[in-house]
Amino acid sequence: MIYKEFSLGNKIPVNLMLRKKIILFLIICTACFQICFAQNSKRLDSLLLVLKNSKEDTNKVNTLCRLAWEKIICMKHQEARKYADDALALAEKIDYKKGKAWAYIQIASNYAVLNDQAMAIKYDSMAYSINEKIVNKGGVGIALGNMGNSYQNIGDYKRALELDKKALAIYEELNNNDGIARNLDNIGNVYGCLSDKRKQLEYYEKSKNAYEKTDDMANQARLIGDIGNFYFSCSDYSRALEYD
Repeated sequence: MIYKEFSLGNKIPVNLMLRKKIILFLIICTACFQICFAQNSKRLDSLLLVLKNSKEDTNKVNTLCRLAWEKIICMKHQEARKYADDALALAEKIDYKKGKAWAYIQIASNYAVLNDQAMAIKYDSMAYSINEKIVNKGGVGIALGNMGNSYQNIGDYKRALELDKKALAIYEELNNNDGIARNLDNIGNVYGCLSDKRKQLEYYEKSKNAYEKTDDMANQARLIGDIGNFYFSCSDYSRALEYD
């Protein structure tokens, strides 16, 4: 059995510590899932009520896109695609270009979750093109970040880094801390895939600091856990415990 000396003078079996971390992780995940499910149900009910009273206008397109996203979160992919398709059809009918791009992003996200990265990239690219033309920088940043994730998932890390850094630059220009934090995290993940530990930790720390400027407590906690797992994977167990 492997033991590691800690600053408190204790000798803790590493495999026991790992089991405890796994159990804690599962407890946190279960609690988060229950909270998220309850919140998701409330959002769905509210959005369906809005949809019921909607006219054929931009607000209805936006509502349909939000419903598509909520269904993606619930892993109800057929329903998600229907809402996204309905949003796209209406956006085209009323010539709402921003809504059309947003509908493409929902379709891309649905494909990405289903691990069809080629189709995800196709639809995110279409969203990117529209957002570029109408100068919707926030939409451009979302499309770039999504494509970065897809390229990471297919192992094209060079392209993923290129897209993630472009997205980061846009969010920095917009002073959007959520977008900054999200893309710093994405860049850290890519460096992790490249086994560049120094860069991975650097970007995780930057992401954690950026999330601390937002109200996103869930991602703040996740980044703390990710940094702890990083140190654990490097066998630096005393530092890992600091992030428990």
